[in-house]
Amino acid sequence: MFRDFLTPKTQIDHTMLGGPFLMLTIYHLIRTPTPCIELVKGIMSRRKAFTNEYPKLNSGTSETPFIVWEPMEHCCRPSELPSVFEAMAFVDVFSPNDRELSTLFEEEDQGGGTMAQQDLQQYCKTLLAQGFGLKPSAVVIRRGEDRCFVASHTRNVGLPAYHTPLQNVKQGDRAAWKNKVADPTGGGNAFLGGYCIGLLIDEWRDIGPDLTRFAGGALIGSIAASFAIEQSGMPKVTYHEEKELWNGERSLDRLNVMRERVEKLNMPKVSGDLSDEFAPWEVSEGSATNNTTSQCLVYRQSTIKDARTRVS
Repeated sequence: MFRDFLTPKTQIDHTMLGGPFLMLTIYHLIRTPTPCIELVKGIMSRRKAFTNEYPKLNSGTSETPFIVWEPMEHCCRPSELPSVFEAMAFVDVFSPNDRELSTLFEEEDQGGGTMAQQDLQQYCKTLLAQGFGLKPSAVVIRRGEDRCFVASHTRNVGLPAYHTPLQNVKQGDRAAWKNKVADPTGGGNAFLGGYCIGLLIDEWRDIGPDLTRFAGGALIGSIAASFAIEQSGMPKVTYHEEKELWNGERSLDRLNVMRERVEKLNMPKVSGDLSDEFAPWEVSEGSATNNTTSQCLVYRQSTIKDARTRVS
């Protein structure tokens, strides 16, 4: 689809980040694999130099920032899988949309149909095992109105989009969830921006003890995306009684709506610790892989660690 940008696109790199931006807790990167690695290395190297020069500013700051990586569409093809795996060692969350996930594992675009759940889960298991290894991490698949899918080492879960009514609820409830989508442009970027915020806050925690931080962040991401797609351009921000309103609503009010929807999902209970520590996935070369990609599906060492710790 052709997009007419109103301003020149600016490619930001680590040399453009000033001191406060070097010490952020979390980053959202949109890159192909090799530039993603170089950007992370650059950020880590400059953070180290900055803290050496100003040690007092490092008080209470995480040594390693949390990084959410959104791949660029043209790098999502089977020949790029090894590079994708390498880049995943430098990040914490890998988030393609469903079409990008499909073309990453398939030689040809299989059309605009819905991806089979079996394939979706198999692709995510492969990415977790071979890209993230032992590192606590998640693969977050953005699927537009078809929910987002969050896979971590402890569990996977599909969470609803804010403006899409669930199929398994009463008609009266569905009528109350009218679709207000005017322009989906920018919804994916807004989702990941909100996702980053969701990783840092705890407002979603009372929704249920079965949600990990990786999944809870997706609820905030869905709310952020809901405001972005209700109009062409930016949502309208106003203030009422010292409360910030987006398109006339408080974001936390929409979180309450998401809470009701998640409760209706009847999410299965899981046992054990949900702190996103490593638990092995069984990854097989089943129907979800073809001859081309199967050559890439040789297990990497099970001790894959955070590559950022090796950046000098």
